[in-house]
Amino acid sequence: MDFSNKNIIITGSGSGIGKKTAEKFLTLGARVMISDINQEVLKKAEADLNSLGKVVTCVADITDLDATRRMARQAIERFGWVDIWLNNAGSTFGLKKFVDTTPEEWLFDINLNLVGVLNGCKAILPHFIERRAGKIVNTVSDAGRVGESKLSIYSAAKAGVIGFTKALAKEVGRYNILVNCVSLGTIRTENIQMLLNASPKELTEKMIKSYALGRLGEMEDAANALLLMSSDYVTWITGQTLSSSGGFSFVS
Repeated sequence: MDFSNKNIIITGSGSGIGKKTAEKFLTLGARVMISDINQEVLKKAEADLNSLGKVVTCVADITDLDATRRMARQAIERFGWVDIWLNNAGSTFGLKKFVDTTPEEWLFDINLNLVGVLNGCKAILPHFIERRAGKIVNTVSDAGRVGESKLSIYSAAKAGVIGFTKALAKEVGRYNILVNCVSLGTIRTENIQMLLNASPKELTEKMIKSYALGRLGEMEDAANALLLMSSDYVTWITGQTLSSSGGFSFVS
């Protein structure tokens, strides 16, 4: 894959999957804006990635539409135009049965995982419509496709992104804008690895058995799927969800 002369924005890219994806884009010739709410995390990511190519940073809270619009404007000013927007930022308030959750916790998951995607699309679409070109790729989770116990609100938010993606693709297809999702299983990000390290070995082994490929995903796996759906190989695919989850959905 070649991303030379492509300008890309990745939300939630100070660490984890977003940072790994930025790294791969840069090595393939892209110019990348990385964004995160945590300035210190973003500074470290910039230092790590700076030698690979043209990388710029933007501290932004994607749950704030004005802040997200500023991010889009800054990228356009720095690069001249934007080709690809990756709505990657996401997290959860934690594992809890729904009956034990609070409305405040619901809002955390919904605002970050669903509203953040709406804000990203709202911010970049005028630019894409004007250019009559663009790709939006939304990172979701198989929790949104099949449901996940103790992640009910997170599952609902990710399912909402999948439905929104299908609808938005129909609205903006006439402008040659493609909108798709990449749905991930469990990926060994820094945070997930800390949870695994703190969990009994038997629990991790049981989790791994749920995956047809017999292992959890690595950040490289997630980044590869995001690059694929962002690439020039995707020309007539829109409103779709690519599941990159090691066969989790197909194992009983």
